[in-house]
Amino acid sequence: AYKDKIVYFMGIEKAEFHEPLFPGDRLVLDVDIPPFMRSFGKSTGRLMVRGKIVSTISMLFAIVDP
Repeated sequence: AYKDKIVYFMGIEKAEFHEPLFPGDRLVLDVDIPPFMRSFGKSTGRLMVRGKIVSTISMLFAIVDP
């Protein structure tokens, strides 16, 4: 459903940091995008460093045609 679409990050609604981050850390963001019928949506995600969750986030996004 999202193939060949462009996703725009619109903002952060809520973010909680559970561990400190340091220069040189490689951040991996894992996002759950729920099904929706509009071109705007809200998702939740986890920010991880070395496989450990260091932050949880709720963000807003838009999906549009190129």
